[in-house]
Amino acid sequence: METTTTELKGDVTAASDDCQKIISILEMIIDDEATSDDQTYFYKHLEECANCFEAHRHQKMLKDFLKLNVKRKDAPASLISTIKKIVQETV
Repeated sequence: METTTTELKGDVTAASDDCQKIISILEMIIDDEATSDDQTYFYKHLEECANCFEAHRHQKMLKDFLKLNVKRKDAPASLISTIKKIVQETV
C-alpha cells in the first residue's frame, strides 16, 4: 500500500523533535534558502530517517512539476503603470 503525503506528515510529526525541525526547514531547503548549518543538519537527518527523506522527495517532485507545467503570465501594461504611478505618489 502506498503512503500518502498526509500519512507521511503524520508519521514525521510524531517521529521526533528532529523531524519537527526538518519540516520547519524543508521549504527553505527546496528553495535553496537554507543556511549551510541547516543544510548539513537536514541532509544528515535524511540519511537516518526514511519518513523525512520521502517528505523531501515528494516536496521536490511537486516543485519540479510546477516549474515545468505552470506558465508565468506577464502583468498587463496598465497594471504596471498604475503600480508605478501609485509608488511615485507615495514616495
